[in-house]
Parts: sequence; C-alpha cells; structure tokens
Amino acid sequence: MCLAYVREHWTGPGQARALTVTGDDPAPAAPGPDLVTRLISGPHRIRVDQAPNGRGESLDQTYLHLDFPDLPDRPRIGVRLTRIENSPAGVTISGDFVLDGRLLVCEGHVERGAGTGQARIVGQGPEDEDS
Repeated sequence: MCLAYVREHWTGPGQARALTVTGDDPAPAAPGPDLVTRLISGPHRIRVDQAPNGRGESLDQTYLHLDFPDLPDRPRIGVRLTRIENSPAGVTISGDFVLDGRLLVCEGHVERGAGTGQARIVGQGPEDEDS
C-alpha cells in the first residue's frame, strides 16, 4: 500500500478510516509458486541461526534454523541434521524437514565464522506417517 494513500486516509492515532478498494487501486499480485516449489527451484543463499535458543551456545549438532533471505517472505526453516562435516573453510551440512506434507532434504555449506552459505533443497516425496 502506498504511504501517501495511508496518510490521506489516516485521521489520527486510533482513528483510521475504513480503507476502500477503488478502480484505481492496483490489483493484488497473482499468486506465485508455493514455498516447496521455490525451495527446490535451485540453490539458495542461507543464513544459519547458530544459537536458536538465544544463549550464544555453539552450533547445535542436531537441529538448525536456516533463513532464506533471497526468497519472498524470507522463510525460516528448522532442519533436523543428519550429517555435519567440518573443514577449515566451513561446515557442510545435510538434514531433512517436512513442509506441506513433503519430506525435503537440505544439503549446504556454511562459511566458518560468517554464518552464511548456500544450500540446495531436494524433494523426497510425502512424509512417512509411520516414522
């Protein structure tokens, strides 16, 4: 929504007039691909939340939060780690997560000290309800 439109229709704190849709208002954006489709579309830049508990502890060996800053809505995904390999340049990670009923696998590399890197997401199919 345009800031000028908000200023024009705002009368004071707590007194917003009802906003109406007119023929001059832009049409809502057409829906794009869902998040699963966007994630599996190619490699993505990631940012790793190295201390999801907020206490500054070292990298959790079982679970990470990955931010995808270049995707719309900047999704944050919790990934259960299945492999971690350290090297002088960084950390290679593999893990999985379920999104919209689909099991997805994440493989990526995080630069040491930067907390950023790149990851690729691969769809594996529907979640196994027995696991």
